[in-house]
Amino acid sequence: MSVAVACKPATENRQKVIREYYNLKGLMDKQVELLDSIGPSLYKTATIDGVSDTITYTPDSSDWHRELEIFDEADLNKPRLSGLYEITDKNSPKSHEVIYVSKDPRSTLIDSLAVSTVSGNKKLMKIHAFYNTGNFFYSSSQQFRLNFTDLNGQLILERFSITGWQKMILRDTTRYQIRAIIKLSDYPN
Repeated sequence: MSVAVACKPATENRQKVIREYYNLKGLMDKQVELLDSIGPSLYKTATIDGVSDTITYTPDSSDWHRELEIFDEADLNKPRLSGLYEITDKNSPKSHEVIYVSKDPRSTLIDSLAVSTVSGNKKLMKIHAFYNTGNFFYSSSQQFRLNFTDLNGQLILERFSITGWQKMILRDTTRYQIRAIIKLSDYPN
């Protein structure tokens, strides 16, 4: 068992947050609260090197936090990331997309993050991100997608997926995919 002790007051230990980019962390925190309050079930399939396993269960607040915490890694609003992403807007008749692309992918965990909204009302539709990491011993790449819908006027996560691979020196590449559907059909729109 290990114990960590902080010598500074909690307010000094917290990392300063900036609001230069899309607030993914705030969005995911709200989704955990909302999903916990309505209690939908989660249908999730995980595949590792072609072997799949599926589970359906009704997560509680801590389960939702655990399921969605990986997406917090893609939050670009950290002081060390300030100014490291180029922001591009793409418009089409049906959607508006804001794309954040790393100016130096070797110094950032997230290569790109795309946030798509419905044209006109700016209602969030989906978020897509690419990660790449590596050193001499290890390399990995993954992408994630989050899809949202409207439930009684509230934005709610409808499905998510994570796809990627990892390679360790002297080992084969491991490929994985997680697909999850949040069963909202029990809740009228």
